[in-house]
Amino acid sequence: MRATERRRRPPAALLSCGVLLLAASVAAEEGKPRSIGSHKGVACLAVSPDGKTIASGGWDSTIRVFDVATAKETGKLEGHKDAVLSLAFSPDGKTLTSASSDRTARVWDLASRKQTFSLEGHKGGVASVAFSPDGKKIATGSDDAIARLWDPSSGKETKKLEGHRRNVNALAFSPDSKLLVTGSGDETVQVWDIETGKSTRKLEGHEGRVTSVAVSSDGSLVASGCTDQKVRLWSLASGEAKGTIDEQGAINSLAFSPSGAFLACGTMKDAGLWDAATLKEAKRFDGTNVRAVAFFPDGKSLACATTDGSIRAFDVPEKPEKK
Repeated sequence: MRATERRRRPPAALLSCGVLLLAASVAAEEGKPRSIGSHKGVACLAVSPDGKTIASGGWDSTIRVFDVATAKETGKLEGHKDAVLSLAFSPDGKTLTSASSDRTARVWDLASRKQTFSLEGHKGGVASVAFSPDGKKIATGSDDAIARLWDPSSGKETKKLEGHRRNVNALAFSPDSKLLVTGSGDETVQVWDIETGKSTRKLEGHEGRVTSVAVSSDGSLVASGCTDQKVRLWSLASGEAKGTIDEQGAINSLAFSPSGAFLACGTMKDAGLWDAATLKEAKRFDGTNVRAVAFFPDGKSLACATTDGSIRAFDVPEKPEKK
């Protein structure tokens, strides 16, 4: 994902623009773009587990909810006092969590569109949030260099993960919910044992802030993106370096496809789709400063948020081409 230590507000010219949502499954014609919605100053997005809903968070401190089929905004969640920087749906799709520069994370009931909990305790802005695949934990990462774990049923903090020296910008759980991967402004990635709250390994090699992390669906790979314009892949089990992708801009966001065949990268320039096995580029999606990328659950579509106001849709190949 993205050289100041904190995530800075984009220039006003960018804030006047909207949201790019690349969603091939809802394109009016095959390969043609279609609008899902717009959100001035968008900073993040998330796709629901059933693929029917997209939520976006912005520098205006709001969360917008869009119906994918109709491309209509169906709600606005308000309560944060500063930029919303990260979003995550619960596995059952009934709950949305949000992270904000106002030093809180919030839990929202999507049926009522009401806040159920405010997760408070961080001493700095909350830059990242993740829901565990088993639905039993929420993780938050903050500018205070700490990651925290919370019980989503009560809103209570259960663990504090300390070890990074600077901002925790990104989070991702392993598929079995036993490990948490964090990316930091201290240029490292750490892997944490959820049960003990201890770091089991530190992955080093980046030369800049680590802004995004992702874990493949089979739990074999970790991807980390950095302001050094590189994406590094690692074995989650051993920490062994598996390869490097040279992107065309600082990395804002990463996402593995549900099958694990592809890795999508949102950058300060545009978005790229890469073969996760060979690390060869498969496709590029136009768009200036792609802030966030997320696959739809069928793996055939990619949703992205950008600050340039363009709205497009692109197909994702079924599988990487053999060359």
